This record gives sequence, C-alpha cells and structure tokens, in this order.
Amino acid sequence: DFPIENVNWFQAALFCNEFSKRAGYDTAYVYTSVGENSSLANLTIDYSVAAMRLPTEMEWEIAAHAGTSTTYYWGTAEASKYAYYGQSKGPTRVAQFVPNDYNLYDMAGNVAEWVDDWYANYASTSMSNPTGPENGSYRVVRGGGWSDPIKDCAPDTRDKKDPKYKSSTVGFRIVYSE
Repeated sequence: DFPIENVNWFQAALFCNEFSKRAGYDTAYVYTSVGENSSLANLTIDYSVAAMRLPTEMEWEIAAHAGTSTTYYWGTAEASKYAYYGQSKGPTRVAQFVPNDYNLYDMAGNVAEWVDDWYANYASTSMSNPTGPENGSYRVVRGGGWSDPIKDCAPDTRDKKDPKYKSSTVGFRIVYSE
C-alpha cells in the first residue's frame, strides 16, 4: 500500500532480478558477487533480455510527462491534487492523488525514484532512449519526494545519489523490457 523506500540502488536492482526470476524471465543485472551494502561487483545491465528492471532516465521522464510538454504533467492545475510534496511526515499510501495521462500514479512526489543511469551531463547529440555513461560515481534519482518543494518534483528535474544511499525519500518503480 506504500511506496518502496529506504533502499539503495543495488537493492533495487537485486529486487528486479529476483522479481524477474519469479516471473520466469531472464535477469537484466549481471554481476559476479554481492558485497557490503548490497553492492554488485562487475555489474553490467543487459537491456536486450526480457526482464524486470529500473527504467532508464529517458523512459522514466517520458512516463512522467505522459505526452505533455508542460513543466508538470498536470499543467497549471493545483499541484496538491497530483503530488505529495513539501511534507514532514514521510511517505503516504500510493495512488492517493490523480494519475497522469498514462494512468501512472505518484510520478511526482511521495518518493523520488532510482533509475538505471549513472549521473552525467546530457549528451549533446540526439539519441533514442540513451542509457547514460557506462560508469560513474552517482546514480540518477527522479521525481522528487515527500519532503521536497514542488519545483523538485518536475519530470525534468534530476538528482544524483551514491548508489549506496538509502532514505525514506527515495524508492523505485520497475519496468518490464523485452
């Protein structure tokens, strides 16, 4: 009933692999061992297999915008009807606010969400669903959380966190790719 939260990026990836196995699919996250804080040694992400995984940054943003070109997917309507933000109490139940036009709930506020990409400046050339750099120091977090101001909940707002970072303001959602 509540969003997944207080998990680091590695735990989110391990969850996706386990979910994939239980659903009879392949696994997207390939690694040689699990270390401290669930860190994954020699990690690669196989986007070519049918599996559950975290969305790429671009997939997440397209899902969040839901076909709109406005700053927020609700346009200029009252934000508090669409997002749980600027709070001091922690996450709330999912699907309590109006979904976006793709019928996705909580794409802004409640908990920010890990995505697959390492954090870097956007590429200067046009790409189709880029997956970001092959390595880095920080993973991308999108969507803003329950304690963030509304400006940090806009679909194009990005944050970066150490992949070992955990907080009640950060969680994840999964996608199925084939």
